[in-house]
Amino acid sequence: MKILLSIIIACISISTYSQSNMESTNSLIKKYIEELDVIRKDKDRLNEYSFTTDKPNHFKRLRINIALFNDFNETDFWIAKYFFEQESLWRKSENYYDDGEVDNLYFSALLVSKYQKPEMVIQFFKTKMIDFDSGIGFDGEFLLSNGKEETFKYLSESKSEIVNEIYKHIGNSIENCGYKDDDLKNWRDFKHQYFKDYIFPIEDPMWFLYSMNEKELLQENFQNWIDSSNKWSENKIYRFRTFSEYLDDRENHIKSLKMILKLNNEPENGESYWARKLREIESRDEK
Repeated sequence: MKILLSIIIACISISTYSQSNMESTNSLIKKYIEELDVIRKDKDRLNEYSFTTDKPNHFKRLRINIALFNDFNETDFWIAKYFFEQESLWRKSENYYDDGEVDNLYFSALLVSKYQKPEMVIQFFKTKMIDFDSGIGFDGEFLLSNGKEETFKYLSESKSEIVNEIYKHIGNSIENCGYKDDDLKNWRDFKHQYFKDYIFPIEDPMWFLYSMNEKELLQENFQNWIDSSNKWSENKIYRFRTFSEYLDDRENHIKSLKMILKLNNEPENGESYWARKLREIESRDEK
């Protein structure tokens, strides 16, 4: 009877936590949409989200992109386009990796492709050609994400000198296109799945808070998240470590590293990356 009661209490606790966390993320998205509404009414507010080396504004743009995706309006293309252009400028910067996540660029590209504006193929290609890493990382499928027919029609009428370079990558006609329709559909489905934590309803509220750099809210919910499950999957263990490090939580950081070592069947006194990381954190003085 005591065991059954404990299970019931645990289930209620998990349900309560999940509901509370979902409400927090819903409130955040509503807050982002309210911020978006201000931009919709005043175009000059876009300047507050521009990229500069001194003030990248990476997370500020991501939050509005989240709002644009979840409160989609065809007339918002000018906002999404501007944000993508700013992400491209960020990616061109010398120390871009210190100021944000490249996934934000990819999400911005996925968002702007929802507006089905074939002229974006030029900007997409320029972004892909920034450097070798961008050439590999920025999916070629983005070049056709605004529709095959519309994209090739636009390219055939464009006077841009870059058109021939784009043809070399995707083919010079629908018939000669190197990307099959089924492959493009599978790619788009994969991208939506990959960014599911940005799209309502949010499946993983804690990862959403982490991704949005909402540190205070993540901290408030962290202990409840730890206590909310009696089963630690590999994914949760690694996220436990990520959150602990992000929150400067030394005690839980140590716990998470020990869990990773146990998961990998590695000794704590070994020479693996995680074993060395554990000793590094243990050697630090407690704050």
